[in-house]
Amino acid sequence: MLVFHGAVCGSLRDIAVPSIYFVQVYDVTAFLNDHPGGKKIIVSNSGKDVTETFYTFHKANIITKYGPQYLVGDLAKEE
Repeated sequence: MLVFHGAVCGSLRDIAVPSIYFVQVYDVTAFLNDHPGGKKIIVSNSGKDVTETFYTFHKANIITKYGPQYLVGDLAKEE
């Protein structure tokens, strides 16, 4: 699961993660003005599971290539 986090969504406490055991969190705030699709799509989905939306418009290699510089970390749900 991909979750965009940063100045646009508040804090990690705002992210609901029901029955999800692994989440990668990215702070893409610095990328907002450079996003080819505009910042509105990122801002409107911040703090949410954007996996399906992301892969609808991007190839998997995009997150592999650019993701590491924006990766905040992983959230793991305790079992």
